[in-house]
Amino acid sequence: MNKTTDDEHTLSLSGADYATAYRRGFESTRRFLLSRGIEPLRAEEIAQAAWTRGWERRDALRDPDRVVQWVNTIALNVFRNRLRRTRETAELPLDLVSKSRVNAASVEASKALKACNRTERALLVDRYVKGYSSKEVAEKYHLSPVAVRVRTMRARRKAAAALAPAA
Repeated sequence: MNKTTDDEHTLSLSGADYATAYRRGFESTRRFLLSRGIEPLRAEEIAQAAWTRGWERRDALRDPDRVVQWVNTIALNVFRNRLRRTRETAELPLDLVSKSRVNAASVEASKALKACNRTERALLVDRYVKGYSSKEVAEKYHLSPVAVRVRTMRARRKAAAALAPAA
């Protein structure tokens, strides 16, 4: 049971001692996990994984009298790691996904408007988005209604050309 190295005195558990600790401590580990709000089936699975990991690393145990507490710490870490992994790979809720969808028409309108200069964009927005008449837009920008119609037509052609597929 005792294992001595040059720079430290380390105690390790034999296989039989660990098996005895497992029989006595498994239920304690399961209850420990249940007390943390983990579902019973999941608590049993995590407790088993923790005791297995403890077996694999039993040489790292400093105090064999505290094996159950040591395995409980391992169990909590196993649970946290699984929880973290689940969060990283979980899909987004459908209501969140549907709210974040990109509106294709909005993207195309934005692309079309970027092809126009600032004045042309303002004319198009006032005329077609805000619904102003040519006369109202003309008054706003101190232009004639004919000038508004001509500039608007040119801006629409420029925007349409930006959306046309490259030949």
